[in-house]
Amino acid sequence: MVVNAAEEEESDGPRMELVGLDAATGKRLWPQQLITDNDPKATLAYGGGLLYTQTDRGVVTAWEQATGKQRWTRSIGSSSCEYPPTWYDGTLYTQDGRGTALALRPSDGAELWLAPLVDRGWSPVVVDDLGVWFGFDNASYQLLDRRTGRELRRCHVPDLLALGGGPIARGAGALWLRSGDTDDERAVAYDQNTGAVLRSFPADATPAFGPGSTWRTGAS
Repeated sequence: MVVNAAEEEESDGPRMELVGLDAATGKRLWPQQLITDNDPKATLAYGGGLLYTQTDRGVVTAWEQATGKQRWTRSIGSSSCEYPPTWYDGTLYTQDGRGTALALRPSDGAELWLAPLVDRGWSPVVVDDLGVWFGFDNASYQLLDRRTGRELRRCHVPDLLALGGGPIARGAGALWLRSGDTDDERAVAYDQNTGAVLRSFPADATPAFGPGSTWRTGAS
């Protein structure tokens, strides 16, 4: 099964629609569903048997995987949502791009907690066994408790601009963020407990990790 948020141009603006396709044949599984009119972007996530879309203007919607039918929708009140929510262990996590993190109940979209973030910017939500991570390039990172939103850890590097868009990566015993210095783009490794810089290498995005390997992107 392949599901994507498709954009169709209309005379009065884009129509963002949810489309479900059979991965082997490309056949439509159910009629495409309108996400929103005249909203320039929509992102997509999956977890616990439901699909979740989040639009640029902060409308989060849950959809049934088998039928494409809408289960619930709610607005988180922003116009700066660049990335999809993240489902982890029965909870949906997201942020509004304006300095607030949220946890939602996947069954009905009810708000479980709100928490202030150390920075105001676009940041993909990374969730693991330690908690909910938000990284704003190498200007700052923040770790929140999954159940309560309480801040567990924070590192803030002064005098650096957070460009946004670089997700946190954990691997090789460190926490990695992209450098915010466009004159010297690097991936920087921080100690997960103290925030101390451990090492870095040239890259214009955060790396990905596998068993015994590290992958990165960057201009040569």
